[in-house]
Amino acid sequence: MLAVSSLRFWSFIPVRAGSLRLPQKALRLLGSIPLIDYTLSQVQQLKQDRITTKNWLYTNDTNVLSHVKETYPYGDSMDLPPFARPETVSHATAGAWETVQQFIQQLHASNTVAPEAWATHLVLLQTTSPFRKVNSIINAIDTYQQQIETFALNPNETGLLSVTALEKPSAWLLQQSAPTDALPAQLCGVEAPLPPSLVYPNGAIYIVPIAPLLAETPFQFWQHLTTVLPYTMPWLQSIDIDTAEDLALAEQLYKTVLP
Repeated sequence: MLAVSSLRFWSFIPVRAGSLRLPQKALRLLGSIPLIDYTLSQVQQLKQDRITTKNWLYTNDTNVLSHVKETYPYGDSMDLPPFARPETVSHATAGAWETVQQFIQQLHASNTVAPEAWATHLVLLQTTSPFRKVNSIINAIDTYQQQIETFALNPNETGLLSVTALEKPSAWLLQQSAPTDALPAQLCGVEAPLPPSLVYPNGAIYIVPIAPLLAETPFQFWQHLTTVLPYTMPWLQSIDIDTAEDLALAEQLYKTVLP
């Protein structure tokens, strides 16, 4: 089993052209800054601080590529694979883990990285989480390594997922009955006992081992990992931008809350 001291991390930033709900999402401005730049500046710091050894950008968006090449030096802060993100994982219904696995297998087949220079883990960072802080990424990586060591977990079977606590107690949750010809839908309490506090994935930070991604079996985060560790983040850092409404809310928060 891998020792904690031997774990090495790459940042991985997937960007897809042709977003249907918010076209050119990665380049939309938030506070006069393109959305993608919030994430790119974070991974630049991660690499400078030697927390990650490479920061991979995986995209089929030529506009994003042009912007990044003009702003961030490759080989210094960013790394570009010698292949584009193919259409098979660039359409609207392509799965996140299908995309990650496709990248790892393409990279492995290209022989771009020497075997001894491969990382053991990917830190997946979505460009749609502009309020995520770089310290949260660093703390998530530290938390992952500490819990691997403390609980003697297998790093090749353990992932991490950033989560946010529900704003209201779980006891306030209601379920809606299905309407019938005789009755409208009704609200009633949830019958199953729930823990007092619940969390939901916010999509801001994922840590995933690379080894299972190299297998021929399609990788699924929940199915192929024995343990998924939570990393709790505050609500503001957890905001995810997928629609024009999300962007409008983020812009208002940027103006009023962040200062």
